[in-house]
Amino acid sequence: MAELKSFPLDYYRNYLDVDDCSPIYNHCNGKQFEAATKLDLCEFLNLRTPLVPVRVLDGEKQRMCYLISQLLKHRVPAISEMKKPWLKGILAACKISESYYKSHYNDVDERSGSEANKEFYRTVKSILGR
Repeated sequence: MAELKSFPLDYYRNYLDVDDCSPIYNHCNGKQFEAATKLDLCEFLNLRTPLVPVRVLDGEKQRMCYLISQLLKHRVPAISEMKKPWLKGILAACKISESYYKSHYNDVDERSGSEANKEFYRTVKSILGR
């Protein structure tokens, strides 16, 4: 009989609900992320290994920092034991250093910057229902 692989309990934890992942997929797939399936993106955002690796597109790290900061603030459960590991894990998965994140997570807003950043700000605001 085949032995079942055992995973730590954290492996099954959802930081983000499928309902949170779906609008991110609809608005960001192929724009901030290399084209992926909805399931792969949800696995990626929940720090599990997707079937096909999800990759942040070149030139999108600044916008990803903003998206990550907003997900951390508005969607990842408020328990600090979940926020810190999620932030560390998602930054590693996106290949973004903590120092880069701290320098750029607030760069995207609706008042300054490029039109693309202003549009992304509005998109994230819409995704999060704010």
